[in-house]
Amino acid sequence: MMRMLAVLAVISLAVIVMAPAYADVTSLSLTEPSFSSGQDFTFNGITNSRGIVNIIIESINGDYKGLVSAPSSSSGGDFETIPEPVSEYFTSSGVYTATAFQGTQKRADGIVLQIQYDGGRIFEVPDFELNLSSIRDQRVETGEKLTFTATTTDRSLTDLEYSLRRNAPAGATINADTGRFEWTPSASQGTRQGVVYEFEIVVVKAAQEDRQSVRITVTEPVPSEPVLQIPARFVDETKDPQSYVDRYNSEPTYKEWFDKTYPEYSSIYQAVGLDDPRKAPAVDDDDALVIPARFVDETKDPQSYVDR
Repeated sequence: MMRMLAVLAVISLAVIVMAPAYADVTSLSLTEPSFSSGQDFTFNGITNSRGIVNIIIESINGDYKGLVSAPSSSSGGDFETIPEPVSEYFTSSGVYTATAFQGTQKRADGIVLQIQYDGGRIFEVPDFELNLSSIRDQRVETGEKLTFTATTTDRSLTDLEYSLRRNAPAGATINADTGRFEWTPSASQGTRQGVVYEFEIVVVKAAQEDRQSVRITVTEPVPSEPVLQIPARFVDETKDPQSYVDRYNSEPTYKEWFDKTYPEYSSIYQAVGLDDPRKAPAVDDDDALVIPARFVDETKDPQSYVDR
C-alpha cells in the first residue's frame, strides 16, 4: 500500500512539473484582411497551453459588445474562433478593441487588437503608414520605352500590391509586386504638340491603400535635320572646290596623300563640300537626263556630230 502511494506521488509530481505554470495567448489577428458587414468574422492566434481562449470585444470607450471564444489544442498552439456576424458586434463606425486571454492569464495581461469599422467592413487598425513616394511628370516619344518604379516612403514595408487605375493608357503595365511601370506609346498615341495622359498608381497593403496621380506627355519624334557637309581643314574656301577634285583625278601622288590622310571622308567630293555625281539617284530610262559630252558645242546641231 505504501509503495502504491509512493508511485502515485511520483506521477503527481511529474504532472505538476510538466504542466506549464501559466497559460498565455501570445498572438491575435483577424483571419482575413477585412470582413464586410454582411459576413461572419473569425479570429485566430497562438496560445502556449490548452484550454478555452476568451476574446472580449468593446468599443474604444469601453462599452461591452460581446464575447467570442475558441478551444486550443491539447498542447496549446493555434486556435480559431467560430464565425460570428459582423453586424452583431460592430454597430457604429469607429475603433473597437478585442482582448484575448486564457486560463489563469489576467485580462489586463491579455493580447489587445484594435479593429476599425468604417460602416461597411471591419479590419485591423494598421501599425504603419502607407504612402506612395511622389512621381514626377514624365515625357516620352512614340516608339520609345518609358520605365520607372513606384515606391512607398517606408521602404521596409512588404507584401505590397501595385495597380493602375483611372484612364491608364492602353499598353501601359505595372508589376504588381515591384511597382515597375513600363509603356511604349504607339504612333497613334502621340502628336507633334504632345498628348497628355493622366491616371493613378495605387498601392495596397492589408486594408490600407494610397494613390498617386501620374502625368505623361507623349510626342512624335522630331525629324532629323539634313547633314551639313563641312569641307576638310585643308580646303581653302576662296578657291573653286572643283579644282581639288580635278587635282585628285589628275595627280596620283595627291590622290594617295588624300586617301591616306583623310580616311574619314567617303570621297574627295565630300571633303570639299560637293555632291558626288557618281552617287546620283537612279532614274527610269524614260526620264533619264542626257548630259552632252564636254566636246559638244551646244550652239551647234547635235545631229551634225552624228553625221560626222
